[in-house]
Amino acid sequence: MLGFTVGIFAFWSIWGLVEMLTQHFFLFYSFRSFGLISPVVGLLCLVLSVSSLLRAKQLGAPKRYALAAIVLSLAIAVVAFVALPFDPS
Repeated sequence: MLGFTVGIFAFWSIWGLVEMLTQHFFLFYSFRSFGLISPVVGLLCLVLSVSSLLRAKQLGAPKRYALAAIVLSLAIAVVAFVALPFDPS
């Protein structure tokens, strides 16, 4: 799950930076819509990360990767949403 969350975080970060720097929005119509979609994507990653944490507890496996995925999921959900007040539009 950590690899999946890292991949989403990297894709989401690069996508947001490209759209913000070029002012050319590929999928979303504005930075505001990007910021409002981020919590949904972060919530999806969070649910998957918590389920992997519960699975790791059942199997007695190390939980550090699931915890790292949870932290990244929260970052995906919060960072773009917190940046909404700085939206120039």
